[in-house]
Amino acid sequence: MVPDRSPMIWFFPCIFRPMTVSDQQDYLRRVGIRVRNRRMALKMSQSDLATRAEIAKRQLIRIEQGQVNTSILVLVRLANVFGSEVSELLGERPPRDMPFL
Repeated sequence: MVPDRSPMIWFFPCIFRPMTVSDQQDYLRRVGIRVRNRRMALKMSQSDLATRAEIAKRQLIRIEQGQVNTSILVLVRLANVFGSEVSELLGERPPRDMPFL
């Protein structure tokens, strides 16, 4: 008997591949780059962004450097300050008002 496979697993097995530590570090670096690029495009200092997002400046620095796996709530705060969506910071879709990164 052949096991039943859902269409998603059958067609997209890569979705279910666990991320290696290297994959995770690379993803965090890319998120940090997007946060930094967005901040710089808006001509904001790290202090200004941290204050407006209600997070510590050191935490923002670590996010931008890809050194911390931050919470979704912090990403929501940052996206709100940027006037964007979390999906843009995660690289799920391009920013509406910026060229492709």
